[in-house]
Amino acid sequence: MKTKFFLASLILLTLFTATFAADSLQLRGKIGLGFQGSAPTPGLSAKYEFFDPVQVQGIFGIFGDNTYYGGRLLYGFKQPYHTAYIFASGGGWLVRNQETSVVMPGGMYENKKVIQYGQVYGGGFGLEWFFRGLPELGVSFEVGFANYHEPPGTEDSSAMIGGMGLHYYPLTSK
Repeated sequence: MKTKFFLASLILLTLFTATFAADSLQLRGKIGLGFQGSAPTPGLSAKYEFFDPVQVQGIFGIFGDNTYYGGRLLYGFKQPYHTAYIFASGGGWLVRNQETSVVMPGGMYENKKVIQYGQVYGGGFGLEWFFRGLPELGVSFEVGFANYHEPPGTEDSSAMIGGMGLHYYPLTSK
């Protein structure tokens, strides 16, 4: 059953790519603006290709009491209809108004709102597709790992991560 599902998914992905994909863009010197919805640092994003095949990416997001910031280095393997890439990432976050229990003298607990912070680094791989009709739009999907360094007094953790990105590269040409 799983094999049939996998094969059907692979065939559909191949048909999708052949039908709707556009040639990968020459992105050298171009800025891609958009959103990166990947752990550990989601937010507004800017990508820039200094030289083929290396891109840098900056990410900044504010969601309620949470602030995320990070950077990534991407190394691409360009194909006719997509770019496969590997990436290394690093960043951090701030959580304002995080309620936590503090042990007071005499064994009593008091709830206080504090600012928590942490750092994270990781890496992984992904694919970015470009589409006919709107070849300046790149849609990416990726998986990888992240190592979270939590605030002092808590344990660090690691996790598998995944996500997607959507970037528009204005005024690009093939």
